[in-house]
Amino acid sequence: MKADTKIDRKQARSRQVFSPRDSLLRATLLVWLAAAIHPAQAQELPGDTHAEEARLTAPLTLRDAIARGVEANPQTLSAAEGVNGSLALQRAARGAFLPNLSGAVAQQRRTVNLLAQGLDFPGIPALVGPYNVFDARLRLAETVFDWSKLLALRGAALETDLSRAQAALAREQIASSVSSAFIEVLSDQQRISAAQSDLDLARDLLKLSQDQRSAGVASGIDVARSETTVARDDFALSQASTALAQARLSLQRLLNVEQGSPLELRAADDFTPQDFPTVTDALKTARDERQELQLAQQQVTIAELDVRSARAAYLPNLDVTADYGLSSNTPSKGREDTYSYGAQLSVPIYSGGVIEAQVATAKSRLQQARFNAQDVDSKIEQDVRLSLATIHNTIEQVRAAKASRDLAERELQLARDRFKQGAANNLEVVQAQTEVSGARADYVSALAAYDMARASFAAAIGRAQQFTL
Repeated sequence: MKADTKIDRKQARSRQVFSPRDSLLRATLLVWLAAAIHPAQAQELPGDTHAEEARLTAPLTLRDAIARGVEANPQTLSAAEGVNGSLALQRAARGAFLPNLSGAVAQQRRTVNLLAQGLDFPGIPALVGPYNVFDARLRLAETVFDWSKLLALRGAALETDLSRAQAALAREQIASSVSSAFIEVLSDQQRISAAQSDLDLARDLLKLSQDQRSAGVASGIDVARSETTVARDDFALSQASTALAQARLSLQRLLNVEQGSPLELRAADDFTPQDFPTVTDALKTARDERQELQLAQQQVTIAELDVRSARAAYLPNLDVTADYGLSSNTPSKGREDTYSYGAQLSVPIYSGGVIEAQVATAKSRLQQARFNAQDVDSKIEQDVRLSLATIHNTIEQVRAAKASRDLAERELQLARDRFKQGAANNLEVVQAQTEVSGARADYVSALAAYDMARASFAAAIGRAQQFTL
């Protein structure tokens, strides 16, 4: 009976020993496995999905083109992804102030040379072991105070704002590029229309010269002049077609659609001069809206924070650590609960001039950022003044080109009438036709320059995405 009682007591103690410690061991293993599995799962991100290149079949307005470019251009998509990266860095900076919990399980077999440790006892062998060491432990570490890391967290938030401003700037730049490419396509279409009209006119003149020659009124030189004019205008039409194809490809690339696909644009209304703000009002709007200036100002703010962060290296840091686990020879033999906890205060005393150099570097970058902000502000004022001056000049150019075109067409009609009546050869007609071709080209160029100036003004005041023809 006594033997049975001893056996029961041993079994009871065994159950009491295994129950709580086994629970801690299992918990430690679960934490370790979860920490090992979680990063692997986080890395299994779905593959990036890219929308297939679209075909734009309906007539496209400038507003539609800008919206499409801002939404689908790789540059704007890349800038938007930069915001996601900044948000991730901000979360990482915030994580420096959160508890860091980790778990570890280790099983080792050791031997120790006492002589190597400076221990020499008579009668005791120098080599101890081999023996087993098992350890399962949870560790906790947390930063209580670190001014540099706190400023780094604020800097990460500012970097996120900077990324958002860069994304907004990318949208403005793409909108400005789309506007320019759109205007270029429309201008080339008008040039083709003008070149086609010149070619039709030259062919009519050639037929008239041939008829006049058959009637004995004109000579062979008149027909030769007309044939030369037809060949010249045919070549000009070919050049205009090539330029249009290039402009369309550039616009399609900006819109991220299938290059070479049909592209129909909705032309703007006829030329109508608009009212524009004064230089003072335009400058105020530009300084409020231009993303470049906001970026430069944010860079100054970040540089100021970097100076404070560099100076914070002089301040002490406080960290706390703790661990708790099982220490034994094997998972089932000689197990005991062990723990440790404590705090550490680190005070910089001498860094060999590293901190001073970092502060000086941060101050230099701050001054550079301020100079850059001044230059950006000056550049914005230049853009506004130049675009307004260009607009006023191009308005006069359009009016002069239109008057010149009308006069040249009237002169051509008079020259054709004289040639039909036999009062002159077709030299006057050819010269008048050349004047008409040049006047039409000048009018198309003047209209394009006016629209480009308006687009430049919209970009200069930071409203390229709201620009319309």
